[in-house]
Amino acid sequence: MCLVPLYRPSTRRALLEEMHDEDRADLMRLLEPEERMMLLEQLEVDEAADVFERLDDDELKDLVEAFGAERLAPIVSEMAPDELTDLVAELPEHVGDRLLETVHPEAAAEGKSFAAGPRTAPAVS
Repeated sequence: MCLVPLYRPSTRRALLEEMHDEDRADLMRLLEPEERMMLLEQLEVDEAADVFERLDDDELKDLVEAFGAERLAPIVSEMAPDELTDLVAELPEHVGDRLLETVHPEAAAEGKSFAAGPRTAPAVS
């Protein structure tokens, strides 16, 4: 039973402002998917991305599959390229491709570049 009335947006936002990203992620793990999305929507996009990066692959996969790439694209666009690459790798191919299509083009390019691995410089003679 929740002691804080999280159904009020002002209460959710005030509570979230006082929490560290790891604590926000822990809170999300206790909630149902729809409640998780409500909390993510109370955060600034960069804050939500910080929380998103702290969730495990299965939790992220569930959120993307439940709410769709379009709804989560702003958050995913702010993720670190390695985290985005890991997320896309965990998703079914069609879902991962759709997610990459919807994120900011720069984030998608960084994620694809990161997935390609380090590039070695050509040998200089």
